[in-house]
Amino acid sequence: MKYTLLITLFCFLGFQPSYGQNYGKENPMDLVDNFIVSGQYEVALDQINLHLNLFPNNAESYLQRAKVLGLLGRFDESLQDFQTAKRLNPYAHLYVSSNHRAQEIAKKTYSFDWINKDNSDILMTFNKSPISMINYQLVIKSQDLEKTQQDLMEEVIIALEQKQLDRARSYLNEVVVNPNNEVIVEDITGLIELKSGHIDQALTHFNKAIKMKPDFALAYHNRSICYKLLREYELAKRDLDTAIDLNENFANFYFTKAKLNEELENVRKAKESYKKAITIDQEYDQAIVNYSMLLKSLGEYELAIVELNKAIELDPDKIENYFIRGGINLIYGEYEEALDDFDEYLSYNEDDPKALFNRGLSLVLLNRTEEACEDFSLSSELGYKKSEEFVKLKCENF
Repeated sequence: MKYTLLITLFCFLGFQPSYGQNYGKENPMDLVDNFIVSGQYEVALDQINLHLNLFPNNAESYLQRAKVLGLLGRFDESLQDFQTAKRLNPYAHLYVSSNHRAQEIAKKTYSFDWINKDNSDILMTFNKSPISMINYQLVIKSQDLEKTQQDLMEEVIIALEQKQLDRARSYLNEVVVNPNNEVIVEDITGLIELKSGHIDQALTHFNKAIKMKPDFALAYHNRSICYKLLREYELAKRDLDTAIDLNENFANFYFTKAKLNEELENVRKAKESYKKAITIDQEYDQAIVNYSMLLKSLGEYELAIVELNKAIELDPDKIENYFIRGGINLIYGEYEEALDDFDEYLSYNEDDPKALFNRGLSLVLLNRTEEACEDFSLSSELGYKKSEEFVKLKCENF
């Protein structure tokens, strides 16, 4: 049974090493995978033995040799090498598969708050925003409003987008309601209630807006969010489809539809909706980030990184994206890139225990154990329990 487990572990999970040593001009391990693929197991074994003569404490090499020994049917020796790797590095299993790394890394739950590189708060909704500034600007400008009233309405939307609800209410109270703006005032009042967590009151206002103007797409979209929060998924879907039928050019309609499909575990439709949102608005960084995280959850790490690169290029100051990309790079096996991302994130948020833990994992996988232990120790001091486990297992001698 233990031999079957070893063969499954190495052969079917596709262990791909990423050696963290300085070899000079030529790494003797570079050709090992080619030898294995071509069935030259004895030659591969010779190369690994040469590498272990140079670096006898490299856990990855023992894992690679365990794989080759298993392919040669030398199961006792294979198991011994696997145990040696685990002794040298209790986290050696992280080299074996992206699934192991995905289970181990520290994750975050995102809410409304982002921190910019200059440490200023940007209150934005990461995955719950019913606001699209552009959409509302278009609607407001289409109304026959006086300039001062139009400016007030736009200030309300800006305040809402920044989740400054008291300021939004204050501006809205200054708006003179008339037949030209009563629908959008009703809708925005519903948004304020929705942002305040008053779903029933929000529904009442959206219903009124729709009764006043049955082709007002934004109100259907916003009401769908209420239904989604109430888990009335069929009603949410119906309203979203109506909103899109009324106006198929609003990118955030498709964003909301993607989030609904994610919650309903309809991955194919979620991907389609994210791609549609991004096609309409190629600078929709919120949609790009969410799409990349969906791709990550599906194991499509390379595509996830490509999408996240776009988001970072659009807004390099949104430092949370470096944490997210660092996690994807770490899972994907790009340890140096992961390290760079966590370095960037920690340069602005140095006391984040989860980021310190993930940087520590990156360093472990690069065989830079002493530096890793510094991160794990600080992360542990900041209260992250997983770091305490590694300190006990690995860091007592540093």
